[in-house]
Amino acid sequence: MAIVATDCAVDLPGQTLYLASRRCALPGRLMANDVVGQCWHCGASLTKADYSRENLCLSCGKATRCCRNCRLYQRGRPNDCLEPLAEPVADKTRANFCEHFDPALRPSPDQPRDGSAEAADTQNRLQAAEALFK
Repeated sequence: MAIVATDCAVDLPGQTLYLASRRCALPGRLMANDVVGQCWHCGASLTKADYSRENLCLSCGKATRCCRNCRLYQRGRPNDCLEPLAEPVADKTRANFCEHFDPALRPSPDQPRDGSAEAADTQNRLQAAEALFK
């Protein structure tokens, strides 16, 4: 059996198996508490091991360690971040070296997924503004 250098080892009867999988678990053994977040693009479950600098989501191929997957990401804030000392990042969907990165359990959507809800809200605001000047 070839030994692969990783940070995970599983003891099986009579042998030790070193896993090189992204989740460091045998298939079917992913525990609910292993999931620490979701992909910002497709919503796939991600574990702590999925958030390294060069990792991509296995479902959609987008970067996992990016501003959009961070709990500090908030559209409309300076630099779109709640951390005032964070260095500016031009593309919020690309991997970066931000030292303040903390995976979000559920990433905040950049835009509402249901466009009709946003259109209805805009219409209600417009009607309220017109009612002020009648």
